[in-house]
Amino acid sequence: KAKGDQLVKEVLLNELDPIFPALRHLHIAEAIDSVLNLFNTFLQNNKAAGMVKKEVQGLGQMAEAIKAMPQYKELVSKYSLHMEITKNCMIRYEEQNLEEVSGVEQNVATGLDVQGKPVKKPAAAAALALL
Repeated sequence: KAKGDQLVKEVLLNELDPIFPALRHLHIAEAIDSVLNLFNTFLQNNKAAGMVKKEVQGLGQMAEAIKAMPQYKELVSKYSLHMEITKNCMIRYEEQNLEEVSGVEQNVATGLDVQGKPVKKPAAAAALALL
């Protein structure tokens, strides 16, 4: 592809994905933190990651790391994908002002604002229209 072109991949997020089940019910901000924590744990525990970081101390370790290399490449690819997905979700969340929208939605649903004062539905509808 020419420089600047993006590679588009289709993936299926389901129970077979080693990362998705842990993320699917999290708020986007929690999902971002979780992906980073899971990735850092993976890097600490994977033998091939140690080899990539040049921490292999002997031939035995190197053999183990080489055996783990296919799994390492696959999981790094999956973590990269999940990092990209969570980043794009957060961008959309911010672009669409979803935090403000959810605040107005809560006010309308409960009939009260964050201070516990009654909400006038026409005022809430006007606030939503401004978003």
